[in-house]
Amino acid sequence: MKLNKKSQIQYFLWNFLRITIAVVGLFAFIIMVNFYVNNKIDSRLLQAEVLSNRILYSDMITVQDPKTFRVYSGIIDMNKLNDSSVLDQSMPYMFRKHVAAKIKIYGQDVQGKRVFLKEVYYNKEQWDYWTVLLKNNIYGKGSASQIIKEFPVTCAYDKDINRFNYCILVVEVIVPNS
Repeated sequence: MKLNKKSQIQYFLWNFLRITIAVVGLFAFIIMVNFYVNNKIDSRLLQAEVLSNRILYSDMITVQDPKTFRVYSGIIDMNKLNDSSVLDQSMPYMFRKHVAAKIKIYGQDVQGKRVFLKEVYYNKEQWDYWTVLLKNNIYGKGSASQIIKEFPVTCAYDKDINRFNYCILVVEVIVPNS
């Protein structure tokens, strides 16, 4: 079928209009996607928060009922903290350069002042490396950020929770900036 000159021009104009609208629509879609998608998500604080909550609410250092395996969150088993590698054994990861933590437990004396009780590390090698950077105020991609959280807890000294004290659990988490 042969088209005359008038219909050929009309066919060309309609196709030109369709292609132009498609290109403008595609260009608008690309601009909207680039505008709304955030490629620079900073998950360092979230990572530190997740680790501190995992330490507090899991069975790593908390009291666990031997019959029902129920974990009593907020009640710290002080006997578990006698082993300095309790956190490293509870979270065994192959690649451990993402996070490091230090747990300090403080009790209270008769006057209500804080008394240091125990200290346990997770990923001690990285902790020692990153604390040097933090103490010397070295910033940038190769450095690290620190978050410190305090939780009021109960320190149990036996499995039956007959002997316990009010304590403060301080979780210091360091995550790399890169």
